[in-house]
Amino acid sequence: MKKMTKKQKRMILIGIIVVVVILGLLFLKSLFFVKQDRVYGNRLDGIEDVEVSESVMNEMASVFKDVEGVKSTDARENGKIINLLIDVEDTTDFNKLKEASNEVYKKLDDDQRKFYDVQVFFFGGGDKYPIIGYLHKGGTEFVWSNNANE
Repeated sequence: MKKMTKKQKRMILIGIIVVVVILGLLFLKSLFFVKQDRVYGNRLDGIEDVEVSESVMNEMASVFKDVEGVKSTDARENGKIINLLIDVEDTTDFNKLKEASNEVYKKLDDDQRKFYDVQVFFFGGGDKYPIIGYLHKGGTEFVWSNNANE
């Protein structure tokens, strides 16, 4: 066997150092940067036990269809929030919409009421709309945006 020259020993040492540094960086990356598969972390744990079906959400939105001046309704779930999107005419009486909102709460069972927040968005033209209502989980009454009393 041949003897290694000083230059060859240096190249082998540099190669070993590079490999050790790369392995160290990969280890640190896995240690400090944990892969998150879920957008909400663990905040949605238990949601499968109290899921709100599409039909119940549609019932919640359809509460407003009987109010004069409502053009369209839609319901969407986003994590622990149920959003009701209601398109209304400019002349729609907000007090009637507010009364109908109380029926939304009754469409959920007790467990769902304790888990989900509900937001109602009334969209329309003019100065009066949009108006937003918010029902906190476990709450019994909507809180309305500032322009609801104008």
